[in-house]
Amino acid sequence: MAAFTDLNGIWSGSYGYPDRERHVSFTAWLDDQAGAIGGSILEPNTFVDTLAAELAATISGARSGTDLTFSKTYDPGQGAHNHTIQYSGRINSDFTWIVGRWRIAGWFEWSGPFEMARQSGALEKAQRKLAVETVS
Repeated sequence: MAAFTDLNGIWSGSYGYPDRERHVSFTAWLDDQAGAIGGSILEPNTFVDTLAAELAATISGARSGTDLTFSKTYDPGQGAHNHTIQYSGRINSDFTWIVGRWRIAGWFEWSGPFEMARQSGALEKAQRKLAVETVS
């Protein structure tokens, strides 16, 4: 199969805390429209004092070649903090792996590593190919 050329699909990832001892796994759905990135993230609740087992967040950002930046904001009403988390990463050449760092700026600076691996995307790629062939 040829390499992917966008980030559309489901991704599994994790981010680490600055103490390097805790890592939180997450699942992300990315929508890459010519480099404009949108989507959502679902992760286990590891820091909010609530009965919710998971926390949801929206993401918005941009991709330029193999450079990726996006902001993550937890959905309101979950009791999570309202700080925007900035992610900056590098995508591998076949668009199946992303590594980088996250950062919260403001009255404190906090950052750590993150990584993401593509879990799906083949279906979306096949659908786009079929659409192009149908139009041709």
